[in-house]
Amino acid sequence: MAAVTVRKLDDQAKERLRMRAAVHGRSMESEIRAILAEAVSEPGDNRGLFATLLGRFGSIGGVELDLPERSTPVRAPNEDVLLVVELRRRPHTAHGDLTPAEFAAARVTTNQPQVV
Repeated sequence: MAAVTVRKLDDQAKERLRMRAAVHGRSMESEIRAILAEAVSEPGDNRGLFATLLGRFGSIGGVELDLPERSTPVRAPNEDVLLVVELRRRPHTAHGDLTPAEFAAARVTTNQPQVV
């Protein structure tokens, strides 16, 4: 592995490198290596996992699976599943079905001690 020394690096650039490294959870040295590797990479170098796997194993071909016919009819969802689906469709608020203004008005009229 080669070693590179950078002289006369601006203090602001060093601080920005330190912050960038912290954001990525790396040391400054590791961050600089990543920046340099990205800067000199060719446009087609980072094809992604799917493209890499397809390039490697695509010539083998796919696998055709014979799916068996269903022997029993599809069951209807039970009540618990229907309830979960219904609850997920409702807008979530911390105050139930009340708007924040209605909740505040109800709280003021019912939970506050009355001053005589």
